[in-house]
Amino acid sequence: MAAAPDTAKLVALLACLIQAIEELSGNAIARGRRLPPIQALTTADTGSKVTSASVVTDEANEKKAIYSPQLLLDSARLDAGLTLGIPSRVTAAARLDTMDYAGEANTSRIR
Repeated sequence: MAAAPDTAKLVALLACLIQAIEELSGNAIARGRRLPPIQALTTADTGSKVTSASVVTDEANEKKAIYSPQLLLDSARLDAGLTLGIPSRVTAAARLDTMDYAGEANTSRIR
């Protein structure tokens, strides 16, 4: 499965969608409405979670990227104070995760 924020975006979309998730791989446009996703983000990689993309792992253990304007959040909340108590190695790992997301977004053949 995807990280919790990606999963939340997909659940908000799939709860009301008239398409199967398999039809959304790549740059397919989702049809139908979605629930309003709102997220409270707590680490330094928050910017990677507020995109119109979501990455999931399928039954064959392959990553699939889903891009849709409907995956954009209605609202994202970040209390910077929540990040102050996080150990520096956790913050560093979150920032590396952000770089990984950026790399995936910029090298993906499917847009």
